[in-house]
Amino acid sequence: MFHLKRGQVYTIENKSFFTFGGALSFDKARRKEGESWWKQEMPTKSDYKEAMANLHGLDAVDYIISHDCPTFLMQEVAKHSQKLQDEGIVISKSNMYLEKISRQIAFNHWYFAHYHIDQAFGENYDCVFNRIIQLR
Repeated sequence: MFHLKRGQVYTIENKSFFTFGGALSFDKARRKEGESWWKQEMPTKSDYKEAMANLHGLDAVDYIISHDCPTFLMQEVAKHSQKLQDEGIVISKSNMYLEKISRQIAFNHWYFAHYHIDQAFGENYDCVFNRIIQLR
């Protein structure tokens, strides 16, 4: 078991991983802060800055593991996610940041989980919720 911290680059079994946790809770208005919602769910300015510093000088990583996904995937994810269908699409800073990353660094595969579905999106993106998968 590994705890992969937000905005870091790791090498595990000779593969590189960029990790970026955090996402907007669309339903936070119905939750109670400190019990079912925490402000730390969203990345901070320093999280974004540290992640960019850690990626500086890298052209590629093998895998990106994030909680949220890039903005350009949101419409497609919404077709499969009851969560987005119920709450509506809200583009957050984390979506926009991950969009920037998707255009800036090459990767073999990207895994994310925020939308509570198991669904592949093209050849390079997977939303993973209940599946246990072997990395490609």
